[in-house]
Amino acid sequence: MRKNKGGFNAGRVLLCCMASVVATGCVKNPSDGPKPDDPSAGDYQTFATAQSYAANIDYRLNGYQIGFEVFGENPYEENADGTLTKKEVEPYFRGYTDETGHFSGNLTMPSLVTEVWLSSDAIGSVGTAHLKVSGNRIDFDQNEYIAQHAGSKAMTGSGYTYPDDCKVLSEWTDVYGTLPNVLSDNELPASFVARVDKVYSGVVGKFITTVYPELFEDEASADISIESPTKINMVFLKSGASWQNVVGYFTYPTGTVPAADALTKIIAFPNVTKYYKGNSDVRVGSLLAGDRVQLKYWDGTAFQDEFPAGVSIGFFLMGHWFASGNIASYDYAKDIRYSKPDLNPMADGKRQQRTVSLYDRQSGWVAVGFEDNKDWNYTDALFGLQMEHQNAIPGVPDLPEPGADPDTYTEYRGTLAFEDLWPYEGDYDMNDVVVLYKSRVYTDRSNNVSRTVDEFTAKHNGAAYTDGFGYQLHLFGADAVRSVQIESDLAPSSFMKGKSLEPGQDHPTVVLFDDIGVALGHTFTVTTSFTSGIGYERVVPPYNPFAVLKTDEGRGSEVHLVNYPPTALADRTQLHFGHDVSQPDKGLYYVSKNNQFPFAIHIAGYDFRCPKEGTRIDEAYPDFSSWVASGGHKDWYRNPETSLVY
Repeated sequence: MRKNKGGFNAGRVLLCCMASVVATGCVKNPSDGPKPDDPSAGDYQTFATAQSYAANIDYRLNGYQIGFEVFGENPYEENADGTLTKKEVEPYFRGYTDETGHFSGNLTMPSLVTEVWLSSDAIGSVGTAHLKVSGNRIDFDQNEYIAQHAGSKAMTGSGYTYPDDCKVLSEWTDVYGTLPNVLSDNELPASFVARVDKVYSGVVGKFITTVYPELFEDEASADISIESPTKINMVFLKSGASWQNVVGYFTYPTGTVPAADALTKIIAFPNVTKYYKGNSDVRVGSLLAGDRVQLKYWDGTAFQDEFPAGVSIGFFLMGHWFASGNIASYDYAKDIRYSKPDLNPMADGKRQQRTVSLYDRQSGWVAVGFEDNKDWNYTDALFGLQMEHQNAIPGVPDLPEPGADPDTYTEYRGTLAFEDLWPYEGDYDMNDVVVLYKSRVYTDRSNNVSRTVDEFTAKHNGAAYTDGFGYQLHLFGADAVRSVQIESDLAPSSFMKGKSLEPGQDHPTVVLFDDIGVALGHTFTVTTSFTSGIGYERVVPPYNPFAVLKTDEGRGSEVHLVNYPPTALADRTQLHFGHDVSQPDKGLYYVSKNNQFPFAIHIAGYDFRCPKEGTRIDEAYPDFSSWVASGGHKDWYRNPETSLVY
């Protein structure tokens, strides 16, 4: 509400009161009727566009953690060729389960959420699960989810085709590539799985080729040389591929160089695809982590259970060769990828390393990761080899001990808007002090916060006065904060007195600017480091934001979101004054008498288009009144009268 700047006077107060009477007469008041004799916070509208959802997520895995994300939309899109691309969208939450694959906690998300996509590419997860939100709860039990979505496993008979120069361990029986000889009754060694997941996944933004370059020196072979007879199981761990790939193996005398056209290729897994594609609940595969087949040695006339000494095992991947139950090459993916670089020549004379094999000394297992195309992450088909005799295959490079786990982050963003005539009702155009925020909350594998990076941008100035902006971390004391760094091309508020936190506060408080007119269009970046043990549920942006009103007259006048407390430096004599009916002893703050319009509002996850000067919010957003009255139209802020907003 832009007006001539200056202090309040009786005439101005009278006009505000009259305007309030006119405003409240235009729309049905949802709280008409007698007020409670003993009101509490629950008796008043909070005007919150975000809320807490109870999440209970159980992957039913023992011994290692699962990293997961919760999205508000499908994070994958399917391309014309059937491959998948992960969208550049931020999840509502990123975090980790405990070491039993279980997570229980509260997630802050927009109030309009009715469905989510739970996504994980960790070994043992189903991938992406589409879940309904019911009763403000998100519940996921992986075993139950698989049972509900797997469909029938009934055998449909053989007859599917594959290349003439291949043999198969067992003919699959349906269009998903289901093998009747798959065993799934043995648990995976937890320590092996945890290390493999970290090593092959690399770190954020980096793949195994960058983190462990020594594994790719001299075009290393990933073949396995047998020095004493042994039986071998090949165990599915994960597939990050969008193609439906075929994986198999071949053998040759150790010390020789095999020719591709002379190999006897044996198909072990016709379709290295988990049950579901990443973008739907539609079943497209048959594999879950832990599914295994026993590899057999082909002696030229028959399969033998045991691999003899003196032979080497190589592997191959047929990229995107599986379709509708049949195996055939495609023109754009006709080349077979081999574990031996000699068999992967390129036009420039170099040879491609398409497979990485690593030996885990703790479990005695070997990890084998395949690269099917060009992203070089070697997780398009990831398997474990389980040897009957662990000393049968010396010479395989050791699985590196992974480094420290990087922090993950959850990003929050939204818009904050304040009326600056508080404690009196204004014109409710909600454009006096408007600030955009984007925050990243970084957490460790225990879901404790290590640091936050918050960006606040002054978006719109409709203020009557010289107004500033700040926020408080009101759920803990200053000893929870290790350091604060503020970056901007403008100096922070004078109330900071050159400090990183505002002096005189009992909770960590930052005031970013004194005058939104000066700060308009400028961004303030605040990096806050925390002491250990601060749980993610206590650090939820935008924290406790507030406008400091009439800063040219002093520090005391603050307006906050409904039911958020003022800071220690606020003038509390303005509470329960004018049209404000705060009752601090009951946890009731910054509520108006008519309970129809707020003094401040937070639009979660959205770049809010504020109403034009003098246009009330319920006029600019026709669904606003319905939302206030009944909780309907939770997406009211997405549907403005475009001629009435900036």
